[in-house]
Amino acid sequence: MVTSIEEVAKQAPDGAILLYDNLHGLGWRDRRGWIVYLGELKDLSIKLNIYKSILANLRKEDQKPILISVEYMHAPYYRVEEQQ
Repeated sequence: MVTSIEEVAKQAPDGAILLYDNLHGLGWRDRRGWIVYLGELKDLSIKLNIYKSILANLRKEDQKPILISVEYMHAPYYRVEEQQ
């Protein structure tokens, strides 16, 4: 577990707070406000690429995520802030 935490700490952006959730696994709270869940750290580099791709698409659409989950890399999902 310590090795996994150290690996996530290396990958998380500066200022992120590391998280662990029994259901979603390891992740972080981004300093910009959203939560990222990685689940188990198997295939971490692929999961990080998926995360970056989702984030880039959300930015293109001018949407701010609340949560991005790549726990299951074949079924990633996200939630965005409601726009008024």
